[in-house]
Amino acid sequence: MLQALREGFLSLVVRVLGVARQPVLEGTFQVAHESLSAPVSVHVDEYGVPHIYADNERDAVFAQGWAHAANRLWQMEGARRALAGRVAELADKPEAIALDRVSRTLRLYHIGAEDFQRLPDETKAIVQAYTAGINAYLASPQFRQPVEFTLAGIAAEAWTVEDVVGISRIMAMQMSHGWFVPLLLRTLERKLGEAAHTLLPGWDTRRGTTLPTGVCEENRQAKAESEDAVVHLMASQSEMDALMPGQGSNAFAVSGEHTASGKPMLASDPHLRASTPTIWYQVHLVCRSSGLDVAGVSVPGMPMVVMGHNVDMAWGITLSYVDVADVYEERAHPSNADEFAISSDTYERCKKWKETIYVKGGRSETLTVRWTRHGPLLSDLLEVHNWVSDESGLDAGAKTEHFSLQACFLQPGTLVHRLYQLNKARCWDELATICRSIETPSLNFVAAFTNGDIAYHVAGHAPLRRGGATDSARVLPGYDGKHEWEHGYIPGEEMPFVLNPKQGFIVSANHKIAGEGYPHNLGPYFLNGARGERISKLIREKIAETGGRITKEHMREIMCDVKHDYAGELVHRVLAALPPLADPVLTQAVEYLREFDGTLSVESVPASVYTVLRYYLFFESYGKLFGRKLALLLWGHGPHEIFKVVTEFFTHDAALLARIYDEEPEWIARVCGSPSELTGVALQKTVEFLMRKFGTLAAAQYGKLHTLHLPHKLGGIAPIFSLGGQQVGGDADTPQAMGWMPVESFEAQHSIPTFRQVVDCADVARAQCIVPGGQCGHIGNRHYNDRTDRYAQGRLDAMLFNDEDVSAHTESKFVLNPTL
Repeated sequence: MLQALREGFLSLVVRVLGVARQPVLEGTFQVAHESLSAPVSVHVDEYGVPHIYADNERDAVFAQGWAHAANRLWQMEGARRALAGRVAELADKPEAIALDRVSRTLRLYHIGAEDFQRLPDETKAIVQAYTAGINAYLASPQFRQPVEFTLAGIAAEAWTVEDVVGISRIMAMQMSHGWFVPLLLRTLERKLGEAAHTLLPGWDTRRGTTLPTGVCEENRQAKAESEDAVVHLMASQSEMDALMPGQGSNAFAVSGEHTASGKPMLASDPHLRASTPTIWYQVHLVCRSSGLDVAGVSVPGMPMVVMGHNVDMAWGITLSYVDVADVYEERAHPSNADEFAISSDTYERCKKWKETIYVKGGRSETLTVRWTRHGPLLSDLLEVHNWVSDESGLDAGAKTEHFSLQACFLQPGTLVHRLYQLNKARCWDELATICRSIETPSLNFVAAFTNGDIAYHVAGHAPLRRGGATDSARVLPGYDGKHEWEHGYIPGEEMPFVLNPKQGFIVSANHKIAGEGYPHNLGPYFLNGARGERISKLIREKIAETGGRITKEHMREIMCDVKHDYAGELVHRVLAALPPLADPVLTQAVEYLREFDGTLSVESVPASVYTVLRYYLFFESYGKLFGRKLALLLWGHGPHEIFKVVTEFFTHDAALLARIYDEEPEWIARVCGSPSELTGVALQKTVEFLMRKFGTLAAAQYGKLHTLHLPHKLGGIAPIFSLGGQQVGGDADTPQAMGWMPVESFEAQHSIPTFRQVVDCADVARAQCIVPGGQCGHIGNRHYNDRTDRYAQGRLDAMLFNDEDVSAHTESKFVLNPTL
């Protein structure tokens, strides 16, 4: 009761302060800053989206920095503190200190500073102008410090160009894969021996890849004849396992030959962790003197647009899941702990830095950071062992073992410059050049052009491992020279791509990119392909139903589809292993399971039985074998909400369950019994859970179980900050990817569509989009939570673009006027 009263009082205070500190977005503001050269007009529309009109690009991004700071300053503060390892200054908590140790060990801030120095002068000027816009707002009479700063006991600080460029480093790490599974498998070896490596499912050859069979051979021949070689995309995919929720994305393009307008259409929705405010901030940047006219979503703390459209091109982005990291076991010199073997008889001294972590309350601690020739020594972080240890007593290894990380995301790059170029790209050749120049992260780009082209390209460095090694899922010997990236990276022009495929559409949904004919190793970590297969099937059906006249509404329907065509594979195994049932409620649950056709709609009871049963099957087997913490990692739950949201086992829980039913391995049977015994126990627990929560099975509709949750970082102390509660369908294996993680709340929050867009290249000004929550990060603002209901219903809003449309829907207007 006391806790509830405390939360209620704090929520009242938060709302009162929040209302008093709303951003001022109306009027003419005099700006005494040399970075602003001419007046900038900012029209804020009815969704809270700023449309920025400037005479030059530097002034445009200056205003973008102002708008970001006015609406999302607390979000930006959290990002740069995570980057620099300064979170513990806000809270004297073990998890905050652990986060700072990781940031400092990886030296993300320092790499970001090096990134800035590598930028061309024109992009340096963009970053400097954007940073100046943030700081000009902080120094202006219009500045209103968000209530979160007051609760945290800090004041807003000026930003630097290193802060801005460094934000891309956080993004690169979050979107990179290949470094955690080797540590996890090393841990599991202590329980299962070599059998641990059979837990990572390989790609089922019954399923297709994004590269159709035979196309690699055709492309090698085509490349010899032409520089316009097609290096891949889209295939139909056959039988799949019903797998698990996680982090991914969808992006698909349909050629004009199959659309009602006769021009290509694009739909995309990146799936990331839910939050309040959402990761994205919608913006429209216009500088017609340079040809800049781009609308879409940006990342607060960074200039330009990440996904959206300009006058010639619409684009979406998905995670590639290419393996871009290796973990090495290093061998220390017997008499010098700072020297590590580079061959059988040669040692090399590591690099060392001292880092001071300041903790709220006045104390500090010193961290020694060491890097071998491969990269940071993860084993110097106690947290690495905590991440992969469990109540079972398993551990990644004795503290005398040394593990280092080599990763593309720890190499300097020029991502901000490539985003700047992307915003002004006009054609396939320009997009391809940009994709081939991006160093990190590894991403899939899907694009549609007003000239009629549709295209796909994998961007980001992928290592050329010695001998094309395929054992990167293991901890590799770092002392024998046999597992090095000796040839650098796969050349950009040899990364998979496609232009105008014969089938007339492209689908990218985090599934395997290329088959056996592709000459390079991209790794084993792709998602299961369920979403990609379902989207491809729906596109074919829509083409057939409409006679090749797909509309934007059809694209929206596909993006919001909630059916998983291959969920039946797990259900079939369960039904075949059922023990005798005497309880009528258990029998009723089985009948619901028999009715389940893979549709996870909000009104479905069978979807609830399937979802909860899947949870209990996994944790009554692998949970008992390894303990809950390790089982969560094996399910795909990442060890850290910032640096590792999901593990590379993500989406493969049902494949692991299928092994129990199909192979009955002794090492799992000894803890959960036969498949029939496991099924009986899991079914009993499923029914008990649903009856306890809903009273009757008939009342257990999926939407009541599976609600949207958009947590705020301070929602734990003031719940009023967080949003959600709407019923939503789907899970991470349906096109509407509303992913949950294995906790009994089953809320959609771990991986959701954080931005949806549909663009018809016949008229890009009529594009549509939506984000969850709202544009403004200030609680009490009308744009804090004005889009969540429409988002949960699968609706889209107008993505205003033409001058007349912007003027007609302008809610407020402010002008930044230079006084120097």
